[in-house]
Amino acid sequence: MIALAGCTLSHLVTFPFRATPDANAGAPPSRGLLLWLEGDDSLELDGAGRVARWNDARGRDRAAVSQLRFRGSPVTTTIATPYGPRRHTALRCAADSGRCAYWARDFRPGVPPLTLTGTPYSILAVVVRRPGPRFNNYFLMTTGTGCQNRFGGTGCTAGTVLHLGWAWDSMIRHSHYDFDVNSFVLLPAEGPVLIVAQSGPRGGMDVASLGAASAHTAFNSRPDPGPLIASNQLMVGGTPFFYPDGPDVPDWFFTGDIFALLVYDRELTLAERQQASDYLRNNYGPR
Repeated sequence: MIALAGCTLSHLVTFPFRATPDANAGAPPSRGLLLWLEGDDSLELDGAGRVARWNDARGRDRAAVSQLRFRGSPVTTTIATPYGPRRHTALRCAADSGRCAYWARDFRPGVPPLTLTGTPYSILAVVVRRPGPRFNNYFLMTTGTGCQNRFGGTGCTAGTVLHLGWAWDSMIRHSHYDFDVNSFVLLPAEGPVLIVAQSGPRGGMDVASLGAASAHTAFNSRPDPGPLIASNQLMVGGTPFFYPDGPDVPDWFFTGDIFALLVYDRELTLAERQQASDYLRNNYGPR
């Protein structure tokens, strides 16, 4: 057990990152991998050059599809990696006309919709937060009936929705609404970050800076209470469906770049978390 400075809560060390990623890590574990998003060649653009669909790395059977024409833009960046510079294309979500809202879907016949309701889960992501007019800056969410109230109403019900991203523009949050798992750490804006979040007694969240000028450090937090008890749609980049006000509620849209997203319908073992995080660090970070 460790305690973060200035905080009286104890925190479990559940996701230790290797000092140096395994160069032979290979692809992330495949069992239970609901959604595997990486930019590059999997972004389908509309006539205006915006991202209409983000296909799963394994093909078009699964994808994140834009809702209500809330579409981000592709952005290509050269990233320093342990094996030299690599160019990657990310989904950029911006304010106002650049807002994102993508519904994660499975199009295979007879396969149930993508959901995390009642399901243990693991999530890994490489994202960059950018300044924007957001109190909540979440890049992955689920919609749920516990949040279908206007401001001033009863608000969300514990365990009904997932939020993963930034709160207060500095604190990284893994939340079942009022079961918040925060990093309590200020990280530099506009730098790539690896986030690992997991449900269950071995769950919680780790955050690691992937910036070339930043030391690699893991921030561990208390375990999450478990799987979601209710949710509906799994949304990437933002959601216009939380409140009756719909797309006029700006607080539920991410401002930043999403490079990679792995969503599992099970809790990964320590070795599997290290394999998946090593894969992402080898491709998106210097450490």
